Amino acid sequence: NQFSNWLSKLSDDFDLGVNYRPGDNITQDELEVAMSTQLLNERLLLSTNLGVTYGASSSNSNGGFIGDFQLEYLLTPEGRLRAKAFSVSNDRNLNRSDQAPTTQGAGIAYREEFYTLGEFWQKVKNNFRPASKKRLYD
Repeated sequence: NQFSNWLSKLSDDFDLGVNYRPGDNITQDELEVAMSTQLLNERLLLSTNLGVTYGASSSNSNGGFIGDFQLEYLLTPEGRLRAKAFSVSNDRNLNRSDQAPTTQGAGIAYREEFYTLGEFWQKVKNNFRPASKKRLYD
């Protein structure tokens, strides 16, 4: 953790971290380097983990590559509407032997912050009104 904290202070443009998980009789040792940054006027958000697995394992004695990422683009300046894409490893779910090694996906997400349920419904309704007729909570 201390090493990861030190790496994060190298630059304000990105965050770096290191994660090591020792293996046992079932799992392999894992070493990962994590990085996150914001690009294009902080509208493109990228998070990734890159690493390797190595050591003894009951199912596989070869080392493997770990590569996860999440990419988000803020479609609106305030970030309410976002496009997302991701790819994550499925190696941590040991009870499913028939699963694929990775899961990928993409989609559009809408995010709204609110303090009460009434405020939430008002904001949702305002999205479907002309700009001249919008009410509270804009």
